[in-house]
Amino acid sequence: MNFKSLETTMKCIIISNAPPCGTSNQFSLSVSVSYLCGGGQCKPTFAYNMTKFFIYLFIKPMAALPLPVLYLLSDFLYLLMRMGFAYRKKVVIANLKETFPEKSDAELRSIRFSFYRHFYDLISETIRTTGMGRSEALKRCRVTNPELLNQFFEENRSLIAVGGHYNNWELAAFVQPLYTQLYTLGIYSPLSNKTIDQFMVKSRGKFGMEMVPKRLAIRRMEASMSRRPTITFFLSDQCPKNPYRAFWTSFLGRETSFPYGAGVYATKYNLPVIYGRVEKVSRGKYELTCIVLEENSARTGADDILEKFSRELEAQIIDKPEFWLWTHKRWKRAKPDDYEKVNKD
Repeated sequence: MNFKSLETTMKCIIISNAPPCGTSNQFSLSVSVSYLCGGGQCKPTFAYNMTKFFIYLFIKPMAALPLPVLYLLSDFLYLLMRMGFAYRKKVVIANLKETFPEKSDAELRSIRFSFYRHFYDLISETIRTTGMGRSEALKRCRVTNPELLNQFFEENRSLIAVGGHYNNWELAAFVQPLYTQLYTLGIYSPLSNKTIDQFMVKSRGKFGMEMVPKRLAIRRMEASMSRRPTITFFLSDQCPKNPYRAFWTSFLGRETSFPYGAGVYATKYNLPVIYGRVEKVSRGKYELTCIVLEENSARTGADDILEKFSRELEAQIIDKPEFWLWTHKRWKRAKPDDYEKVNKD
């Protein structure tokens, strides 16, 4: 397994909730999987075995290392980036130029370098998260206002939380169950590689979050909310596959699509919606602040909820752009000319 396979696998693990727009979850040898079935027996392919070998021989032992040691990997990857070996360099450069046309080449280069520094730190932090204990998790990410979440629990109210691929969104969702009595669901897109998918689901759920494939979202939300107050997490800055079934708005200076999921579910069940604002305090330390976007979703509607979400995320990105995931091909799909007509009909 070469360096590119390693980097791609790490990146797959990091963004496994939302593959980049216009791509699939099939990421070369390290993350593609299929089965050869015959005579009632299904045998894993070579790719499956190699992925399992990689996880148990490299990822799990690395996850046991202290984060300062893992940051040596980040430093090495960053050094390679400075030498010209940067993941999706062209995509990052194009995204930054389109988003900040007023900035000079030197300013854009500074943002790009800062982004890759954070991105490679994210790789080390994600590896460590899979082996992190309760005390370290509480130390690495602090919820600044858990009383807001506990208020919903005391009022026996379920809610929806939305966030973007900003700062360490994985760690923020990972530790949230430690700060509240709310039952926690995380809606995600399963990976095609079942080995990595099962590994990440188990890791994310160690503190109580139940990972739910998006195709089962309604069923699991209804079942959970009928028994106890539940908070359901959505990463809502992905690029939807179907541009006709997406919410469109101006975002970072461009027409941008957002998945309707969180807004539709909030409206359907009249759930309050909060935004998870993740801030980086220092290397390896973050703070999560919950901001109420909407109390009466049924009255407001999905479009207004998603508009409020996009404005909160946009403000964070403009303030500190280096912490958003610029490797996404976020604007690959354009808004269809007949979008209004089709949706009106």
